[in-house]
Amino acid sequence: MRRLAALAACLALGGGCGGSDEADEPRQVGESAGLEVYEVASQGFSIGVPPEWRVVSVDEALPEEEREQLARDNPDFAPLLDALSSGDQPIKLFAFDPEAQRGFATNVNVVAVDLPANTTLEQFVAANKADIEGFSGRVGPIESKAAQLPSGAARSLAYGIRVSTGGSERTVATLQYLLVGKGKGYVVTFSTLPDLSERYEPVFDRTVQSLSLD
Repeated sequence: MRRLAALAACLALGGGCGGSDEADEPRQVGESAGLEVYEVASQGFSIGVPPEWRVVSVDEALPEEEREQLARDNPDFAPLLDALSSGDQPIKLFAFDPEAQRGFATNVNVVAVDLPANTTLEQFVAANKADIEGFSGRVGPIESKAAQLPSGAARSLAYGIRVSTGGSERTVATLQYLLVGKGKGYVVTFSTLPDLSERYEPVFDRTVQSLSLD
């Protein structure tokens, strides 16, 4: 159950602009509250995204050549980026706003993975928070809050993460929600540029509120 939140954050660094079998592919199943609802039935969840956003595979979100360049620019992220190529891809949904700002597309991804029996939310959060904090010098202070979503008890983690791209460095504002349900752990990760956080806050809230777990 470790490294899932860090892996989800790492994918978002590419800017959004696979790895799983057909049964794991998101399938649009309807609309709710102005969002298009996508279901990944094999992983027991559905979530709504704005209708103008694009839902793509991990390989489309961060192609291999971009992944390799990101790893060269950020060697400490290389193990996580390599994990994105694994056959057991934990990232089950990726969606992004095609209206990119300064080369970055605001995005959301959902991780789902089997957990050991009796894993608690507190254990799941602690393991993943420790991994995020392990990127010394890359991650700013983590603000952790309890959250009660329609899908259940959750913990939110908000932080900035610095990434090098093309010889320059920028900070990505990251907001994650971690949940545990029926033997699975879920991480919903939103990423945007810091000065766009206020603009996207209502979108992020509507999206995570739409999360449903079987």
